[in-house]
Amino acid sequence: MSLSLKDAFRTMNFMDSTITALSYYVRDTNNAVKVVEKHNKKNVNPDAEDVELDMTTERMFANTTLVDIIFLAKEFVNEKSKLSVSIENAKRELKIDNDLTLDSAIETAKKNRDLANTLKTLVDIKSAETKKIGNSFKFNINGEQVKYQYEIISVKTIDFDRNIVNEQYKKLLDKADKLSNLIENAMLKECVNYEFSYSIHDSVTDIVEKYIASKAGKEE
Repeated sequence: MSLSLKDAFRTMNFMDSTITALSYYVRDTNNAVKVVEKHNKKNVNPDAEDVELDMTTERMFANTTLVDIIFLAKEFVNEKSKLSVSIENAKRELKIDNDLTLDSAIETAKKNRDLANTLKTLVDIKSAETKKIGNSFKFNINGEQVKYQYEIISVKTIDFDRNIVNEQYKKLLDKADKLSNLIENAMLKECVNYEFSYSIHDSVTDIVEKYIASKAGKEE
């Protein structure tokens, strides 16, 4: 069975969430112990009867042992490893734009977009002129030092060729967009050889039930 890389990554994420859910179940000590309360009434009341009550926490997965859940989690860990290998093999076979690998193409697209965003800050710079008041001192006719004010004009002009920068900005974005489209198309190719026993739409309960059913079938 072949999966697209996009579906393979979705399956990988599904496996991760399932492993996490099963691990939480195993870590919950309420699922690891039985609790029995013994009410010893007869010692203090001859007319009463001793009673034993099962106070064990209700389990999320009926007719399932904790060991079953552990082995199911282990199965998912192993399946994720197999899928990882299949994904890596498929990625090595993919060539994108001048023999870039998928990972290289993703990184190149990102760097082109990052640099384009940097150049955009230059493209957006505007020439400007601002005015403010300066203060200084001089001596008057009496030889006294007095303060006076004067106008300061600050002129900010662009110190680079905006046309060249703007052209490079657009070229970088075009390159990033082209690579992104090629990457998206590559992600949709069915090139990952892997067969999954479950559906990514299964709930954890569905998975446990299917696992127990398959286990019972093997034992018959």
